[in-house]
Amino acid sequence: MSLFINNGLSGLLASQRALQTIANNVANVNTEGYVRQQTSFVAGPVQFQGGFGIGTGVRVNDIERVYDQFLGNEVKLATMAQSRAQSYNAMAMRLDGLLGNPDLNISTSIQKFFDQLEAVNRDPTSLVNREQLLAEGGALEARFRQIDSQLAGLGNEIDNRLQNSVNSVNDIAAALAEINNRIASTAGGTPNDLLDQRERLFTRLGEQIDFTQLRQDNGMTNIMVASGQPLVLGSQSFKLALTPNEFDASKLELAYDNGGGLQPISSRIAGGAIAGMLGFRNEALATAGRELGQIALGLAETVNMQNRAGADLNGQSGG
Repeated sequence: MSLFINNGLSGLLASQRALQTIANNVANVNTEGYVRQQTSFVAGPVQFQGGFGIGTGVRVNDIERVYDQFLGNEVKLATMAQSRAQSYNAMAMRLDGLLGNPDLNISTSIQKFFDQLEAVNRDPTSLVNREQLLAEGGALEARFRQIDSQLAGLGNEIDNRLQNSVNSVNDIAAALAEINNRIASTAGGTPNDLLDQRERLFTRLGEQIDFTQLRQDNGMTNIMVASGQPLVLGSQSFKLALTPNEFDASKLELAYDNGGGLQPISSRIAGGAIAGMLGFRNEALATAGRELGQIALGLAETVNMQNRAGADLNGQSGG
């Protein structure tokens, strides 16, 4: 009778623990980053009586997170790619607004300049037309300088955003190292809340930079960036920094602080907001600045060459 009662009691206690787990799931249905949990059971040890093995009921084996590691990794990869695209697109829209505005873009100023050239050509003796041409030329030069300054402003904004992202990455790395330490100290337990916190930090890290994970037997996870530089090793975290570009000191590059110096790693970053900002600066923004300079140079050389071929009101050759 005693064994019968104990078996029934073990079932009640196990079911109570399962209901507690379910209640916890319901309570956290709107908690960001919470992963649903489930209770797993195992049969109690068998007792032998009269040569027969008699069960001793049921025991709670573990309370596990319902988490698919493969899907979790796919979500992280998607987050890195999406964050890069969003960061790049946000800055590209700013550039498009600057260069594509019909009232402010350089093509409008160039057209006004050439319209006034045509007016001078129709009436070359008109001093009013000549003065207006000089004014349009000055306005065109000012517009070139203004756009160049705005492009430089976008570059400075990217540097500021990169610094904020680097600070965020360093803070996340320190937090991950701390959680690693707490997970390792649970001595074989299942720290579901810490695992949830770590997954949330992984998501935040993926929004800033792409990374790879190496899981350890003690529950810790090492984090690598770029071409294998460790960002988190067990309970120790490392830092990223910004350093001037070796060919253009006005540009900041992402670097890894190895303790003895800064190692540039910009070219090895492929995901996250940092990669999006670096990609925009090195592709769209650099192209826009280069083409603006080429337009200005080609226009100036062409106009000056044509001007030298003509003559002023006094019949003197153009200068």
